[in-house]
Amino acid sequence: MNEPQKLTEFLIHNYGPVRNLSAGTIAIYNQSIRLLAEHIGREPTLDDLIEENIFAVANGGAKPHYTDALRAMSRFDGRAYFTQGETQYDSELSRFHAEKGHTRRTREHYRAVFRRFGDLELTDENLAVYREQRLAHGLAKDSVRGELGRLMAYARWKGLNPKTQQPKKVRREPQAWSRNELRRLFKEARTTERTIYGIPGAIYWPAILGLAYDTGERITAIAALEWSDIDFDQRSVRYRAETRKGSCADHQGTFSRGTRRDLLRLRGFGKGRPFRLGCESTRWKAYTTLLKDAGLPSDRRSKFHRLRRTHATWLHWSGGDATASLGHSSSDITRDAYLDKRYTRKGRLPSISVGIVATVLAWFGWR
Repeated sequence: MNEPQKLTEFLIHNYGPVRNLSAGTIAIYNQSIRLLAEHIGREPTLDDLIEENIFAVANGGAKPHYTDALRAMSRFDGRAYFTQGETQYDSELSRFHAEKGHTRRTREHYRAVFRRFGDLELTDENLAVYREQRLAHGLAKDSVRGELGRLMAYARWKGLNPKTQQPKKVRREPQAWSRNELRRLFKEARTTERTIYGIPGAIYWPAILGLAYDTGERITAIAALEWSDIDFDQRSVRYRAETRKGSCADHQGTFSRGTRRDLLRLRGFGKGRPFRLGCESTRWKAYTTLLKDAGLPSDRRSKFHRLRRTHATWLHWSGGDATASLGHSSSDITRDAYLDKRYTRKGRLPSISVGIVATVLAWFGWR
């Protein structure tokens, strides 16, 4: 029986050439192998790329990019940890999803979490290690809470009683774009010389950002729109239930004349879908660049969802019903999570009421 290949040989003769790794990246991979060797007390082989070892290296204080390198080699070689193959949970997850009536998107979230968790047993010890590792990788506490929540929900369904402590929920005040920031954002969107999906950004960005601001819908539902969902005559858009959070109900929104013009300009480039024309991450990265070009914050709280909060804040400011516009079941949700209190006076609306969002935009000279 042949001995398992040493990791250093695997990196030099197999993984490195196939992935076309640079010398600097090879150095990072070599250091990750040295860290694994320190843990197991000998030169590691392919058989050592197991979840317990990788978790131990991560828990020993290794920097994220070193454990990422071990994960990448593990995926490449088909090992269980963070693998693209099946885990021990896959077959029962299907039954779990069926009983819970989970949507396709929810199933994808569970699948991603269990791929990261690998074939480890759902014990409090392993869940705690997973929590610390995700936090060490820079994942937001709320995101870690979501991932642990999925693992623990499945564990409870299996009759287990996990008691792993969740990271404390961080409550932050909602932030909307100010009038001046909105001007800068839309000015950059209309004048940028960059492209996205091969389309001039000055055509793509005003359409998607205008629709996001006018309707206040989440970016996932906007990206899933088809041209048939948009009524140009009535200046309305239908967001289908299966594309929205919760997948419970369709939602109707209206948009301004300016957004209608921008959508018609974009229509010459899109086919079935106006905005989902390639990889999703491309849009997120390009939007980050757009924000930086506009001189605006580009952190995780300033991405597309900030436009939803902006829609709610300024619609509420102008006397509109932000709760109904966002499709919330309670005004408390809107107030606590969406209304930027910087634009209210001691919790009350300003005395001036100007009607609907499009009117506010007209004040700014955009429509």
